[in-house]
Amino acid sequence: MLTIRTNDFRPAVAPGSGFARIFDELLETGAAAPAACGTASPALNVYENEEAFVVRARVPGLSMSALEVSLLGRELTLSGSAEENADGPGSLRIHEWRSAPFRRIIRLGADVDAQAIAATLDSGILTVTLPKAETARPKKIDVKIR
Repeated sequence: MLTIRTNDFRPAVAPGSGFARIFDELLETGAAAPAACGTASPALNVYENEEAFVVRARVPGLSMSALEVSLLGRELTLSGSAEENADGPGSLRIHEWRSAPFRRIIRLGADVDAQAIAATLDSGILTVTLPKAETARPKKIDVKIR
């Protein structure tokens, strides 16, 4: 089920300011944007069809060794840490790259087949495919006429 929150309240701050962006994100989604809070939590999309859940997370610059994917019950956890690299060809003047560890927990709406989960990393996109358990898949029931 998808929940969409709406709120007509707008804080009295300068449009486009960092403070305004944080409030906009809070009002639209109920959670502050990861970047606004100083964390490195990746943006993600979660898809569901009759056969599986598919989670796609943006993790640019991370290798599979820097990521951890785990499942406990119906909760998928994505965690990892980007390496902060301040080495450069001169003095660092602006420092926006952060190496804060992240952890995202996605609650799935059905049981999954833990033995068939697959995770791939391609061009900075982590894709985790979680096939639904046989008991969670829709079944067609034939109706017999008597």
